[in-house]
Amino acid sequence: MKALDLYEYIEQTGTEWHYANNQGYEDVLIFAYFYNLQAFYQLLDPTIFDDEGIECVLKDGYMAIWMSHICEYYGIELDEVFPR
Repeated sequence: MKALDLYEYIEQTGTEWHYANNQGYEDVLIFAYFYNLQAFYQLLDPTIFDDEGIECVLKDGYMAIWMSHICEYYGIELDEVFPR
């Protein structure tokens, strides 16, 4: 996945996101609705699910996903996709 791929996903799906404190460091939390999860999954390399997988919080109708580890895995800076 490239920064542009993730940016296009966020824009095309209207995925809400916010910068937030994640255990002492700045991170981005996205809110991916269930009906957009397949498109998000298709962006990801299957090896990202090895070991611990991707942590998320299941909510009513969407999943809250911290993005720093995902972006780091692909060499993407948060600011490339999520402008301040």
